[in-house]
Amino acid sequence: MTIDEIVVNVSPGEIRAGFLASGDLIRLVVDRGGQNLRVGDIAVGRVTKVLPAIDAAFVNIGESRAGFLGLAEVRPVDRSGGRIGDFIGEGDRVLVQVIREAEGEKGPKLTARPSLLGFCTVFLPHESGCRMSRRFKKLIDADRENALRSALPTDTGGWIVRSAATEADVQAVTREADELVSQWQDIKDREASAKPPAILHRAPEPATKAIIDFAGSALTRLVVDDAKMAAVLRAQLPVLADRIVMHNGPAPLFLARGIEDRVDALIVPEVALPGGGRITISETQALVAIDVDVGAADHGNRERTALAVNMEAAEILSRQVILRDLAGHVVIDFVPMRNRDNGDKVLSTLRRAFKADGRPVQIAGFTRLGMVELTRQRLGPSLTRRLTEPCPTCHGGRVKSSATLALDALRTVLAEDRAQPGTWWTLRAPGAVIAALRDRLTPALLETETRLGRRLRLVADATMALDRYAVAPDLNKEDGGT
Repeated sequence: MTIDEIVVNVSPGEIRAGFLASGDLIRLVVDRGGQNLRVGDIAVGRVTKVLPAIDAAFVNIGESRAGFLGLAEVRPVDRSGGRIGDFIGEGDRVLVQVIREAEGEKGPKLTARPSLLGFCTVFLPHESGCRMSRRFKKLIDADRENALRSALPTDTGGWIVRSAATEADVQAVTREADELVSQWQDIKDREASAKPPAILHRAPEPATKAIIDFAGSALTRLVVDDAKMAAVLRAQLPVLADRIVMHNGPAPLFLARGIEDRVDALIVPEVALPGGGRITISETQALVAIDVDVGAADHGNRERTALAVNMEAAEILSRQVILRDLAGHVVIDFVPMRNRDNGDKVLSTLRRAFKADGRPVQIAGFTRLGMVELTRQRLGPSLTRRLTEPCPTCHGGRVKSSATLALDALRTVLAEDRAQPGTWWTLRAPGAVIAALRDRLTPALLETETRLGRRLRLVADATMALDRYAVAPDLNKEDGGT
C-alpha cells in the first residue's frame, strides 16, 4: 500500500504521525521526546569492557546502561575477519551512532561507522562511491541516475541516493549533500575537544525521520495541526513544502480523521479478520507469538476455511506488525493446512505484504511443527511497550500507562476548551496519572496551562478505574471562586 497522506498531531508532551494509504492507517510514530539517545544520534564514548568471547565491547555513552558495539560494527568496511581486540581496546575513545534504542535491560546497540540521513541522500563518511536504493533504480532512467551521481562529492565519503531524489532538483540534491558533509565536519571538530561521554549530534525527531523515510512521490498532503511544527517541516523538507497544509477544523486532527480509535485498537492483543477469523498477538521478552484462529469463519470444508483465514491473516498481521512496530523473532501459528501448495500461497502472500515495510524482514517459512518464523529488524521498544505498562490486577496483561493516560487527558482538556473557551477545567484521574503530571510530565502540564491561559485543577481519585479519567468544568471557578 502506498502512502498518500501523512497527518501530524502535536500536543503537550507528544508528537504523533499517522501514515495513510487511501484513508487506512498503515504506520504510526509516537514521540515523547526525553533525554535518552535514540536511533541516529551520534556520541563520543569510552570503551569500558571488551568481550573477546563474543567479539563485542561495551561503551559508556552517558546512558544508564552501556552501549553494545559488535565486531561487525567496528571493523573497517574494507576489512574482513579479525577479532574485536584488533580494532578497539578498553579505555579507548570511540565515535559511535545509535542503531537500536535501549530496551528493558539491554543498552543501545551502536555502530562505529556513523551515517547522516538526508531527505534525498544518506552520507556514509567511512565508505566510498555512490549507490542507488533499489526503489530509486526502479523509478528513474540512466541519464537521471548519472546526473545525480555527478552531483555528489564522492571524494568526501560514500553516498546512497534515496527514492525521494526521483522528483528533486539536482541542485537541491547537491545542496543537501553539501549540508551533510558540513554536518559531519562539525561533528568531527567537536569530537576533538569533547570529553566522553558526550552527545555530538541529534538525529531528526522520530516523526520527522519517519516522514523522511516514507514520504514518496505518491504523497499528496502532509497535514499538521501545529504552526511551529509546520514551519520546521517546511524548513527541513523543502521538497515537500508545497504539500504541507494546516489543520484548522473544530475537531482535533486524529479524531477528525478517525485515527484516535485505531490507535487505541493497537494496544489490544486480539484483531478480528473480515471473514470471521481472528489473530491474537502476544509479546514476550524472547519473541512475538501470533496465533491465527478460525473463529466464526466457514468456507464449506476444513481445508478451504483454513486457507481463506490464513490468507486474510497473512495480509492483516503484516500490517499489524508494522503498525505496532513489532520486531525481533516472530512466530506465527497459522491454522493447520494439509495441502503443501496452500502453505506456499500463504507464504507468498506474507512475503508480498512485508515488501511495504521499510526494514529488513527475513521469512524462514514453515517449520516441521507447522509454525512460520520470521525476523524483523528491531530499532527500539514496540508501540505497545511505549504506550502501556503491566496491569497490576490482570495477571500478565497490559493497560495504558499512567503517562499515556495523562497525555490523553491533556489532549481532551484542550479539545473541550476549544468547544467551551474561557472555561476553568478540572481533571480527575487515578493517583498515578496525577503523580505523572506533577513529576516527569510537568512540562506537558505547563504547556497545556499556557495554551488554556489558566491553571488546570488536578484531582487524584482513588475510586476511579486505572484506565479512566474525567474532564469537567471547575464549578468553583465558574462560580467565581479562587
